[in-house]
Amino acid sequence: MPPTTSTTAPSRRTADSTKNGHSSMPEGPGGSVRERILDTATRMFYYQGIPATGVDSVIASAGVAKMSLYRHFGSKEKLIVECLSRLDVRYHDWFVTQVEDRGGDPAEKLLSVFDVLDEWFATAHFRGCAFINASAEGPRES
Repeated sequence: MPPTTSTTAPSRRTADSTKNGHSSMPEGPGGSVRERILDTATRMFYYQGIPATGVDSVIASAGVAKMSLYRHFGSKEKLIVECLSRLDVRYHDWFVTQVEDRGGDPAEKLLSVFDVLDEWFATAHFRGCAFINASAEGPRES
């Protein structure tokens, strides 16, 4: 299944569902306060947008204390960077695995890139590229 925004430790295997019933990125060991914050923030940033997602709503949704978020990340900006860094690893690993698993000669693998993207884009939970979204939602230089 295509990746979404779960941010637990990188792995090459995908899980079947997440809290919202969407297919998810590979799952790894989690459950720590830091992991809960990252999972929650990544999901909220992706589905609600970064500017629309406040630190207080991340804290409430993750069920952690404000001090925990700031102890682990220092600021919303550093949390965003960590979420995107983890997504980068997850998207890359997932994508490479999907293309490689389809096998075939190099030409077939090249064509499978388009099949993988088409399948991912057609999923109900797809809301665009998290990296392009973050760039578009970010502050504008004047």
